[in-house]
Amino acid sequence: MSAAKTKAAQQPEPEHFQPAWTAYPGHQIMRRDLGLNAFRALTPAKQKLCRAAAPEYAMACSRWKRSR
Repeated sequence: MSAAKTKAAQQPEPEHFQPAWTAYPGHQIMRRDLGLNAFRALTPAKQKLCRAAAPEYAMACSRWKRSR
């Protein structure tokens, strides 16, 4: 494992990652490590926004599926 990957793996998760991850539709089949890396690239303000938006996005997806 490279030094950069080891360092990233040792960092604690950002505060808002877990709630955003579990709310995001389809997270069960996605790679969590890639999602975490992308989340870490966001500013703290955008991380918080992502956490708030994920449940809304999931509800919109659910409504869209039901209307088809």
